Amino acid sequence: RVLDARAEQRSALITLTAGQSYAFEAFNFNYDSDSALSIGWLPPGASAPTLVPAEFVAPPASLPPGLTLPAAPRGATLRLRCFAPGMMPSKIATRSYVSGMAPAQSALPSVFLSGDPEKVFFGPNGIYGHDGGSLIEDPDDSDDRIWVPNNKRTDYSMALAFGRAFERPAVFEALLPDGSLAGRTGAGIRFSGSAYSRPHYRLDNLDAPYPWTMDWRGKPQMNLFFRGPLGDKTFKSKALLPASTIDDWNSLRLRAGRSGDNITLLYDELVRRLFAAQGQPVVTGRPVNAFLNGQLRGLFLLLERPREDWLKTYYDTDTSFTLKVHDTVESGDPNNVDDMFDLVKATDCSTPAGYAILRDLWDLENVADYAILNSYIASGDFVYKRSDQNFVMFRDDRPGGKWRFSVWDAESSFGSEEHTVNTNWTQDVLLNEPFTIPNEKSVIRAVFRRAYQNPEFRVLFADRVQRAFGPGGPYSSAGLNAVLAEVNAPLAAAQTAWLGTEPNTAPAQAWFAAREAIQLSQWSALGLWSSVGAPVASPPGGVLAPGQTVSISNPNG
Repeated sequence: RVLDARAEQRSALITLTAGQSYAFEAFNFNYDSDSALSIGWLPPGASAPTLVPAEFVAPPASLPPGLTLPAAPRGATLRLRCFAPGMMPSKIATRSYVSGMAPAQSALPSVFLSGDPEKVFFGPNGIYGHDGGSLIEDPDDSDDRIWVPNNKRTDYSMALAFGRAFERPAVFEALLPDGSLAGRTGAGIRFSGSAYSRPHYRLDNLDAPYPWTMDWRGKPQMNLFFRGPLGDKTFKSKALLPASTIDDWNSLRLRAGRSGDNITLLYDELVRRLFAAQGQPVVTGRPVNAFLNGQLRGLFLLLERPREDWLKTYYDTDTSFTLKVHDTVESGDPNNVDDMFDLVKATDCSTPAGYAILRDLWDLENVADYAILNSYIASGDFVYKRSDQNFVMFRDDRPGGKWRFSVWDAESSFGSEEHTVNTNWTQDVLLNEPFTIPNEKSVIRAVFRRAYQNPEFRVLFADRVQRAFGPGGPYSSAGLNAVLAEVNAPLAAAQTAWLGTEPNTAPAQAWFAAREAIQLSQWSALGLWSSVGAPVASPPGGVLAPGQTVSISNPNG
């Protein structure tokens, strides 16, 4: 926060009288997904403005005509224990309660996390604890700030701490929209975030009794771990994440999103569900109301985590997996990744023999579907400095196991970054790369560029496009809008109740309307799509009524 960067940020001098209430009106003229608004003052004798402390701020007794405040639910968490002379105390029973929730606010599940404020959540020892340090200019972005220690022996921020040593015990409870309990158990919680985002978080005032800021830097995320010593060995619920193919988890993520109106939560989940609709393996989630010790902290995405235990459950196997998430090999031998990458870069796939090697290494239908998805959404946070990021790849380690891609962080989509609806993503990001393939730094690009060398893959790609965009496909107009409505309807209802606005889906809907024709034309120019359409069956599939017939038509006239 910079309160005195420009002269126009400061009002004329106002003399305040102690004990008297004042109303202030402030305007944010430069709103984007990374901006926030703060109010500061210059107390007597101060040389620089500071934030107005929360204890001096209160809602007005009455609002101007036409303005209303969103309903504010009230929550509480009780921790109960029985004692008797000469006997060990009972186990602690934890129960969370919330009142005053409007029906629209209950359109989403609510999750409750409870624990000692000082030891579990906030300073000095909680997962959001910190002491000392300073905010300095981000070397990679002069408009942003990062936290650094002033004294490396005494200053610390738990945002920079990794691993089980920095996990804290809490109680996790989940209520479904109908008010029924999805589950309750002890859990280990840890601060979560990428290596990039962690030093950017602001951990001040997180224990204040109001929802966290909408700017992602003040809305930290967390991972939840379920294991025997803390509670149940896994968290089981058939209803909590209905879009998932599994109902038994070792860990989950409470993901915050990066924008004020939660549109990135929507995009993030929408993209993963599109990949699932393509028949590909991917974690899924669900927007939720998140409470800490009874206090509402905001709307989050409760999400599965792509880890080996999830893969074993998804594929119903006990086999081991080599798994890489972003830049970290989470399970398996890192040499498996390096050996595969070296072989891909060294193999000329324009020949049948070379293509057969790639086909034995990789599930090429998965490769095609992954490229179709990321090209259609024009992913804006996919390859950074020519290296991969925000992606998942894995291999079943049994003989014959093939590598596959999956989706993790997908919120920078549908033109939310530098790309537009006209971006030729397949050409610009996957193919138009100055490195020769043997010197390629990106696994994603190397695999696609090798596959693209062979006409057999280009035919396979066109077939997957037909399946995705044809009648009944996930990228048809009906398919896209159905997935959008599925994710957005409860989120929009809850956000409207909390904030008075709903996520702005107009950009995504405009993207749906325009992107298909542009994308198919671009793929056609690359030899990845044919202007000769496949025959169309009506209905496109499903159960036929008695006497109903199927017609086949030629879309080419």
